[in-house]
Amino acid sequence: MIKQNEKGILDLSLKESNSLKGIALILLLIHHLFYIQKGQYDDVYIGNYGIINILGIICKVCVAIFVFLSGYGLGVGIAANGKLDIKKFYIRRFTKLFLNYWFIWLLFVPIGIFLFGRSLDSVYGEGTQGIICGILDFLGLLNTTGKYGYNPTWWFYSCIILLYLIFPFITCTVSRYPKSIWMFVFAGIAIVKVPLAYVGPIRYYLLPFVLGLLLSNKLTFNVFQKQYNNSTVTNTSSNIHVTDTTDMLSSGVKYTQGSRISPYLRNILSSLFGGSLSIGGIIVMTMLLVTACIIRLSIPYALLWDTLVALIIVLLFKSSQRLIKTHGSLAFLGKHSFNIFLFHTFIYYLYFPFAIYWSRNPFIIFVSLLLSSIALSVGIEWLKKAVGFYRLQNWILQMGESRRKPTRRTDSEN
Repeated sequence: MIKQNEKGILDLSLKESNSLKGIALILLLIHHLFYIQKGQYDDVYIGNYGIINILGIICKVCVAIFVFLSGYGLGVGIAANGKLDIKKFYIRRFTKLFLNYWFIWLLFVPIGIFLFGRSLDSVYGEGTQGIICGILDFLGLLNTTGKYGYNPTWWFYSCIILLYLIFPFITCTVSRYPKSIWMFVFAGIAIVKVPLAYVGPIRYYLLPFVLGLLLSNKLTFNVFQKQYNNSTVTNTSSNIHVTDTTDMLSSGVKYTQGSRISPYLRNILSSLFGGSLSIGGIIVMTMLLVTACIIRLSIPYALLWDTLVALIIVLLFKSSQRLIKTHGSLAFLGKHSFNIFLFHTFIYYLYFPFAIYWSRNPFIIFVSLLLSSIALSVGIEWLKKAVGFYRLQNWILQMGESRRKPTRRTDSEN
């Protein structure tokens, strides 16, 4: 992580990032439990509006939060290392991504086949098409065809795989042409009109991913200044080196004095992104969040609007965390969020809906899924250690990195 904490920087620690993942996980469970009213829970009505159902719909913003944090984490990683080794990036990211996915797949899919009668043919179809769909789902890419697989929630794997694939391209482009970061911001908005199925998984989530990159390090709101000095960026082979003190994803340039932003506005932005809002500012941000959520219910492209809602949640958390001491619990949830994302749909929807919805009380339903998911995730982590999952993962990573072409030694190393 970047140690400097200048004004105007969105600086999230690892614990804060995990806490935000914990918040996103809570929103994910609420969304999946209540976004459709099938008579499984007793709603709370104000007039003709079911409040629990509406809350479930709004909580779809969890996806934008997860994607934003993914982009943010990648941007911080570049700033910390000063370079991006593309081959190493792909090896590390996809090894962890697929091994965890396949572990859960091998645990839960056979249970569905042999105990609950959810056969592969019933999900993917028969013949060659069914085989192709099954392979694509096993690779996490089925949603690029517009279809959903054995676990409908796994569509998100297609989203994150595509974002990881294009991340080096974004980085390479921005390293050569710093201001092109704004082109990717525009692309994140324009892509919603692209009708191609294979961009479907990222249609609404390229924008929060790019925004996470943009805010990951030194966005000091000097982007409105007239003059700047060019940074020095070198691109050699698969390594992209950043040698300017201002990270490339925040426009890759080191700006001079003379900002067009008034001191008053700069102080507001510094407090907002620095996590130092006053109580009054937190109240205003909370009202803004409620307003944004209400607007979301009635506008087109609501999933794109989720990027703004997600950003408000992140900024509100940054300032309010000092008042609400829930770091430990939320960070714990965040550490288990990936496991729970992968298997929670099996519990509440595919295998044991009766065990979750039996009370019909929304609070009890949510707590039942949350606690059972935590217990199961803890058990899965124990099983991973018992069977040597992490030893296998580390071995694959070491093997992949050891086969990389050795770098040429410099004169100073000889």
